[in-house]
Amino acid sequence: MIYLNHLSALLRLLEVALVVGSLALATKTETVKGTVSAVAEKQVVVATKGEQLPFEVTAETKITLDGQEIKITALPVGSPVEVTAEKGEKGMKALTIVAMSLK
Repeated sequence: MIYLNHLSALLRLLEVALVVGSLALATKTETVKGTVSAVAEKQVVVATKGEQLPFEVTAETKITLDGQEIKITALPVGSPVEVTAEKGEKGMKALTIVAMSLK
């Protein structure tokens, strides 16, 4: 009887660990550094080492240029940029876009 209680508790603990692990994987983010190569109302494309990486831009995406919050349409093509993104419904969804002016 004691063995079954321990086994039951162990199985519940394993179930919790699997759920927590799944949640951690579901919210994994990725950071990409490169240059802005294209800007549209709901997308930014970043050039990195020969690749063109598109990112979905939503109303929740925080976009800054030289530390000032801006709209996506004010993001200059050619600017150095760092994008933090997560996997979204349409590919990678940008959470933050941090750009620096060309000087």
